[in-house]
Amino acid sequence: MEPQSFSRKEVERSFRKFGYIVNDLFSCPFQTWGNEFTHLITHCEQDPVMRVVTEPLRTNTNVNAEKWLADSLQSVQSMVGSGDYELPYDDDDRTALLYQFFIMIENGKVNVNSFCINFYGKTRFQEAFATFNETLVQKFVRVVNDRLDEILQDIGGQQKIPREAIVAFHVHDQSVTVHGNIQGSNVAASGSTLSGSSAEYTNNEELASALTALGPLVTDITESQRASVSQALQLLVQATHDSSISREVVGEATRTIAVNSSTMRQRLVQIVEKVGVALASSAIIQGIKMACGVP
Repeated sequence: MEPQSFSRKEVERSFRKFGYIVNDLFSCPFQTWGNEFTHLITHCEQDPVMRVVTEPLRTNTNVNAEKWLADSLQSVQSMVGSGDYELPYDDDDRTALLYQFFIMIENGKVNVNSFCINFYGKTRFQEAFATFNETLVQKFVRVVNDRLDEILQDIGGQQKIPREAIVAFHVHDQSVTVHGNIQGSNVAASGSTLSGSSAEYTNNEELASALTALGPLVTDITESQRASVSQALQLLVQATHDSSISREVVGEATRTIAVNSSTMRQRLVQIVEKVGVALASSAIIQGIKMACGVP
C-alpha cells in the first residue's frame, strides 16, 4: 500500500538526493553516463516520495513517447543530424513525454548515441551525451526542480506532509463527454475527442480533493488568522457537495482566504481556471471567481 503521508525529513531528503543525482549526471564522463542515468530513473521510480511526484508523468495519456519517437525518426534522412522532433508546449505534457522517453532509454528501447547522431549530428561520445543532457534532460530537470521548490514553499513548517501535498503534476484527460442538448459549442461527436481542453477537475470529488490539498498552506498564515482561514477552506470543501451554500457565502469564505494568503489565492485561481464544463457554472466556482476577480 502506498504511504498516505511522509515526514518532512523524508521529503527534504528525497528532493535533496534528486539534486545530487542530477549534478552527478551532468558532470560525469560519457563512460559512466549510463550508470548515473540509471541512478536518476531508479530514484524517480523507487523512492517513495519521488514516485508520488513522477506518477502523473508516467501515466499521462496525453503523450505517447513511443509514437513520438517513431514519428520523429521518419524525419531522419541519409545525413547525420537530419532528424527533427517537436516537444509539447504544455509544461506537464512536455515533462511527461520526456520522462516516458527516459524510461524507454532505461529499458533498453532507445540507444542514446544513435539518437544524438540522428537528431543532433553528434558523433563524438562525450559531445553527444553532453548535448543530450543540455537539450532534453535539462528541460525535464528544470520543471521538476521548480515543482519541488513550490512544494517546499507550500508545506511551510509542517512536519507531517500528506501525500496530496507533493503531487507536483496533474493528469488531465483532454476528452469531453457531453450529455443533453448543446448549442453554440464545439463538441466532439461519433466517439471522437475534443482536443485543446485542459480541464483537470471534472466532478465534485476531484474539486473537493484539490481544495483539501490546500490545507497544508494554512500553517503559513499568522496564528491569529489561521483558524478563520481553516474554517473558510472547510466551507469551500463542503460547498462542493452542498448546493445550499450560496455563491455569496462562498465568495465571503474565499475573501477570508485570499486576504490572508496570496499563495492560497493563486492556487484557488489555478483551480477554477481548470474546472470542467460540468462545474463551471456551479455556485462554488462562481463564488471563488467573484472573490478573486476572475472573469
